[in-house]
Amino acid sequence: MAEATALLNMLRQAAALSLSERAARTVDRKPDGSLVTSVDRNVETQLREQIGKEFPGSGVWGEEFGFETRKNGALWLIDPVDGTSNFVYGGPLWGISVGLMDDEGLLLGGIAFPDLNATLIAERGKGVTWNGEPVAPILPGEITGSELVSINEKARAKLNSPIPGRSRLTGAFVIDGGFTVKQYFRAMIGMGEKLYDIAPVVLAARELGAEIRMQDGTNFDEFAHEADVKISQPWGILPAGSEFSF
Repeated sequence: MAEATALLNMLRQAAALSLSERAARTVDRKPDGSLVTSVDRNVETQLREQIGKEFPGSGVWGEEFGFETRKNGALWLIDPVDGTSNFVYGGPLWGISVGLMDDEGLLLGGIAFPDLNATLIAERGKGVTWNGEPVAPILPGEITGSELVSINEKARAKLNSPIPGRSRLTGAFVIDGGFTVKQYFRAMIGMGEKLYDIAPVVLAARELGAEIRMQDGTNFDEFAHEADVKISQPWGILPAGSEFSF
């Protein structure tokens, strides 16, 4: 797929840019109090320019420069630096997330983890790779008491039942999501994200056989979140067959 090759190249170039500009980055605060850096803006600008050249006429929705709908059946979803606070304070747990949605749903997704020297790529119907190597399916079954489960604060406040396993949170969705895809974490529960935050992780987990469902029991539907609003209820990536209800 031409898009997959282009995405990998874009992620590599975005990773290089983010690392080269990290030391000299400027830092501001958004109205919600979260941090944003010159690197966030410059990475998204570069990705938008590359998408415009490679796939002219596509829609682009990025965290820093705004929302668009699908155009000509395509919508690119960009989170230029996810885990910005980790990035600012020198931690390695952050990443660059890019997804592609068409009229059938999520088609392609990739995450670069520059400080971990890793890249995740997912393609609809073609599986998931980590640094070019296939990622094993997510095994079905229950979550045991010793296994790790990612959950953010917003989701925890809304849960109706105890959380199985041991809770973890890294401060970057792409890390918690990527670790769930790799099964370092057995499951994850989120809330309050936007589609550009989560698109590659959702596609990868789906390709690997996980269940992705909302608190109300319905399956995750990307079309329901194709709007510039945060996901308003808890949702989870869970092993198939798990009876955990949140």
